[in-house]
Amino acid sequence: MMKRRFEDIAGVTLLIVCALAPSLPAMRGEVPARTDAIAELAPWRADGVASSDSAVSSLDRLEGITYLPAYAYIAERGNSFSDLLWNPLEERGRPFFATWYTRCLSPFTLPFYIMPLGAALTVSAVLKLLVAGLAAYYAARRLAFHPPFALACAVAHQWSAGLLLAVHHPAADAAPWFPLFLLALERIALGQNRYWPFAALFIALPALGGGAETFVHLVLTGLVYIGVRLFRAVTPKTMFRTAGVFLGSAAAGLFMIAIQAYPYVEYLRNSYLLHSPDAQASLIENLAALLLPTIDRPESDVAGLFHLGPVLCLLLVFWFALRRTQPGLFRRRIDSMVVTAGACGLAAALLPLAAAQTAWLGVPFLVALAGAAAAETW
Repeated sequence: MMKRRFEDIAGVTLLIVCALAPSLPAMRGEVPARTDAIAELAPWRADGVASSDSAVSSLDRLEGITYLPAYAYIAERGNSFSDLLWNPLEERGRPFFATWYTRCLSPFTLPFYIMPLGAALTVSAVLKLLVAGLAAYYAARRLAFHPPFALACAVAHQWSAGLLLAVHHPAADAAPWFPLFLLALERIALGQNRYWPFAALFIALPALGGGAETFVHLVLTGLVYIGVRLFRAVTPKTMFRTAGVFLGSAAAGLFMIAIQAYPYVEYLRNSYLLHSPDAQASLIENLAALLLPTIDRPESDVAGLFHLGPVLCLLLVFWFALRRTQPGLFRRRIDSMVVTAGACGLAAALLPLAAAQTAWLGVPFLVALAGAAAAETW
């Protein structure tokens, strides 16, 4: 028991150290943010004319032109809620709070209300990585993984490409909570319905930062997981009852975020959509990015979000080779995670950038759990 406790303390300490990595640029007077796209706008361009044809990647453009200005506005006007309702500095004035991507109510936006912009960017990034690592470690331990393998899962999730490459994007506000959502989902699948408030909470917290797409994604992910997890294991009546409990949790989560969701719906009803070209790497690039680091060109930066690394991919192959040696309950649990990860990965490979980030947010942790199961069995 004492040895196991020491291993847990050592693992948590290592995760805290890994989460502090984004603070290193701050020591050199830099911030962990993509600002290259700002230089492509007038009046900073040499010719004084903004251009959409540049070498800046889509991730840089989204972060520098959309997300960082929102953070800057919160840091400047966040002491007055009435100022957050409307932004007079963008497009001759437009709703700010209601657009949702501004993430006024995300837990990771709190530093911007109390700190200068530069310090808040660093603290917010550190908090996301810290929560991602600790949540993944706790979830893996509760799913019966030994400390070294739980630590491997936590690091894989904490340093996943979606968090490190796009730490200030909405999907990065949602990804840290995914392991706790999965843990609550697994408990509901086991018939432990008393965990439904936790499922509701860990649907609401990611949605506050990730947007409406995150809410829809988590609901669909939960239904896929429950369907695969209980297929042929229980009667159809029990499966539908379990799905009903989960949908009730999702409804409770929706009520929790109603203060953000209702203005967003009203904003959509009273506006019209301008279709702008969104980055989307080819399917071949996305598949190659699972194993290989990206090459130095803008489109590959999008595919880089899907990077898992050769080790995780190899361990995933090992799981299929070793799965028959595992007890039925554990095998079904990991198989359900693999199928869910495959469904989310396929959706991410076919969707444009913003939606792909949301679809991919839980895949690294799901694959890491399968890889850890294979390594522990081996």
